[in-house]
Amino acid sequence: CTLTGFAKLPPLWSFGLWMSRNSYLSWEMVEQVGRQLREHDIPCDVLHLDTAWFEEDWNCDLRFSKERFAQPETHLKALREKGFHVSLWQYNFVPPRENNCNYLEGCKKGYFATGDDGEVYRLPEQCKGSWVDDCVIDFSNPAARDWYGAQIRALMQMGAAAIKTDFGEGIPQEAHYHAIEGRFYHNLYPLSYNYTVAKATREVTGEDIVWARSGTAGSQRFPLHWGGDSQCTFAALAGTLRAALSIGLSGIPFFSHDIGGFIGLPDAELYVRWAQFGLFSSHARCHGAGNDTYREPWRFGEEAEQIFRKYAKLRYALMPYLYEQARRCTMSGLPMVRALVLAYPEDRNVRSIEDEYLFGDDLLVAPVLKPLSQTCERELYLPKGEWTDYWTKEKLVSNGQWIKRKVDLETMPLYVRAGAVLS
Repeated sequence: CTLTGFAKLPPLWSFGLWMSRNSYLSWEMVEQVGRQLREHDIPCDVLHLDTAWFEEDWNCDLRFSKERFAQPETHLKALREKGFHVSLWQYNFVPPRENNCNYLEGCKKGYFATGDDGEVYRLPEQCKGSWVDDCVIDFSNPAARDWYGAQIRALMQMGAAAIKTDFGEGIPQEAHYHAIEGRFYHNLYPLSYNYTVAKATREVTGEDIVWARSGTAGSQRFPLHWGGDSQCTFAALAGTLRAALSIGLSGIPFFSHDIGGFIGLPDAELYVRWAQFGLFSSHARCHGAGNDTYREPWRFGEEAEQIFRKYAKLRYALMPYLYEQARRCTMSGLPMVRALVLAYPEDRNVRSIEDEYLFGDDLLVAPVLKPLSQTCERELYLPKGEWTDYWTKEKLVSNGQWIKRKVDLETMPLYVRAGAVLS
């Protein structure tokens, strides 16, 4: 961070719950989910529109569908009055379609990467994780940045609160860019991509926020990042926790992930376990692929909804602690989801621990990463010091030791360091 910059502090509302799926298809659907969140007493601050807010799903032209998302200013204002900020999806590619105004303008004015023949470069079939034939916006070109930034500012002026900067990690090295060779730009591309969107957002709202998928050294300057498209499995849940620890060790303090997993439909137990971890991450978003693979908590049964509500309300109750810890992270470079080795470098036992973490300075979190059919116990490590079990209020003095704690579906082990102030 000293070399490449410290993170800015995201706005307070961004630390609330984000609710999403891929995708809500109309204002009616978005507003219904908003009403249901309030009716079910689930605290929530953000509703996210994913790939379908354009006239055609995935045909990203940064224009609201005139039929399904008509009168955006009116609806965005009404949602804000009900306490909801709205986030919008886009990506760094442009589909080569004659009904996409950004494709036509980008081709005409030279805003896209080009091939050896000087023509607009089209993503080949082997470019995994991207769409075949899409054009790549060349963010090394100041004119392209200004062009795209102006469109982002227009969305912010309509009332949008944040932009999801999807993709960015898969740009082709063999393409030609305005100001840099592709082999040098591949890793740097996410930095200029997220910079462009974050700058436009800040110019309108005064806030530092994107919802970014890709990054490199320095990307922490444009918070925040999430973990991409995970499977709906316990193995993916464990992998997501490892990813959180890894990105935190890389100098990026604000990180989120898709509660429930993205690909597939989680069962109620996996959804609850992911929510417990997600609600004790720096930012918390429910999201999944497909219109039928919902992520709203009431869809998973009464018990799952009750547990989700309990942890969501606990997160909001801890907001003074959470926001203060976030502020400290912007000065220290330390992550919110913190590998134990960062706090206890002299303790050899913690160097390979990848299934528990400190949430800020004073909360030790041990997510349950296996189904109850396999075990009803959670083994975890308590570093040296005095700890209090948040749920039972039992005090434990540890010299650095492993303990076993019984767990049911409602319980994720949570310990408080002695002397902590949580509110």
